[in-house]
Amino acid sequence: MKFFHYSKNMKNILKHKFLLPKSFSKTNTYDFILEVCPELFLNKKEINKFECTNPKKRKDYESKYSSLDLKFKNKLLQEFFGHNKYILAFDEKLPVGWIKSGMFQLLANKIGNEYIEFEIDKDTAKNSFVLEQKYWSPKWSLKKFGVNHWEKNFKICKYPKIVRGVFGKYYLSIKRLSDYNIGEFEVPEFWISGKIDIKNLKVKKVSRKLIDGYIKEGRMLCGN
Repeated sequence: MKFFHYSKNMKNILKHKFLLPKSFSKTNTYDFILEVCPELFLNKKEINKFECTNPKKRKDYESKYSSLDLKFKNKLLQEFFGHNKYILAFDEKLPVGWIKSGMFQLLANKIGNEYIEFEIDKDTAKNSFVLEQKYWSPKWSLKKFGVNHWEKNFKICKYPKIVRGVFGKYYLSIKRLSDYNIGEFEVPEFWISGKIDIKNLKVKKVSRKLIDGYIKEGRMLCGN
């Protein structure tokens, strides 16, 4: 199975000769679950433990509760959150499901137009995960809740039902990569564990004009 990692920092990646895990598993969306509907993740004992915790100041999008050791009801989530960082990847150069859902357009400005194509071994697949990103799509929230949760002034934390239907469904969709079948998810998001040796790999590009078009679409999806 091939994977595609986009980055605006390819020069730095090539300098280290390794693709390193940089994406936090515990993010501000993890915080939304803990603060709004912790019962999706935790039993009563762990909820009480969480409620006695003082959150730290957030750095970028890392969770305010990243250092808090919690026991999750879902064993895969326990493993997933047990690793602090991963490499995020697609399984296509231009992932069809991501584009149809609008999610690629929303990310385009952050990831740029350069990518590295790579493969992983079986051991890495056993320690890596896949989550269904369709639930984050503005099209999903419009269909299910009649609102676009990506709009600039929309405060999703005020709507527990939407937090459950977007971020809750996303996290609970988790599968181990070694158990995933191609095409099983509409908008698969791959969390690759460990580092990837890229000394024999080349940086490739998609059209800058194409990416700029997706960026424009993304802004429209956010109501900008």
